[in-house]
Amino acid sequence: MVLDEYRDHAEPLLGRLASYFAQTHPDTMTWLAFAFALLAGISFFGTNFVGETGLVLLIVAAALIFTSATFDALDGVVARLRKMASVRGDFLDHVLDRYADVSIIGGISISAFCDFRIGLLAILGVVFASYMGTQAQAVGIRRNYRGLLARADRLVMLIAAPVVQVAIENSKWIGWVQPDHRIHFELNGFAFPLSIIELMMIWFAIAGNVTAVQRAITTWGDLKKNEREDAKDKRGEDEEKLNNKKSDIEERERVLKERESKIVEKIKELEERINKMAKLAKELNETKKNIEEKEKK
Repeated sequence: MVLDEYRDHAEPLLGRLASYFAQTHPDTMTWLAFAFALLAGISFFGTNFVGETGLVLLIVAAALIFTSATFDALDGVVARLRKMASVRGDFLDHVLDRYADVSIIGGISISAFCDFRIGLLAILGVVFASYMGTQAQAVGIRRNYRGLLARADRLVMLIAAPVVQVAIENSKWIGWVQPDHRIHFELNGFAFPLSIIELMMIWFAIAGNVTAVQRAITTWGDLKKNEREDAKDKRGEDEEKLNNKKSDIEERERVLKERESKIVEKIKELEERINKMAKLAKELNETKKNIEEKEKK
């Protein structure tokens, strides 16, 4: 995680380098990064067949990893420079990054400098850490770069460890290293023969899995936070709908009351008319009786 903190500081340098590749398609840069990573893995594997010359292949592998890392860092910058950044390009970059990781670490695992069992654990640690980082984005959280072992730190160690291995084997401390390229550590009478590269791979195995757990925990926390916010938003929406319904009901009640009062007024008017008509009918009857009495007389 250390080098990721300096990502912004590297942007100006990467921008200047990217200007030299302004005519290159970003996907080409991504494929070149993978190709150099694959060649690095092959170089590590080749140390099984060349004896002492294997140290030279370690330097070649370190140079190839450096070149791969450079192209991998530049593809996104070139894409933005050429206004060609896309979801497809991002997808291709992450797919090939995973294959590049497995190619390099897999090559180390079957090299003359690493026990395959240690290598397998390192592969699992790196793959799980990377998976947890992208899975966070898959479930709707931003991509998770947090954790003990970020990719930038890992690439620097993959470049440095072979160089350190070669330096120790060719220095005055050569007595530390046995013909099998390993330093024999002892603890309470137990011997632990480990090469510098194996020490790095053990770190990848431990730190990679710790990083995977860290990312899983932070992603879980972010998901819970989002769920709480979504629930709060939903409650707010439900309350707003309830208030709207309440307002509609109140409006309807008001309209009904107005209609009711109008109906009551109409009924009163009708009652008044009926009373008037009854009064007129009574008067007509009285008039009729009077006329009939006069006719009798």
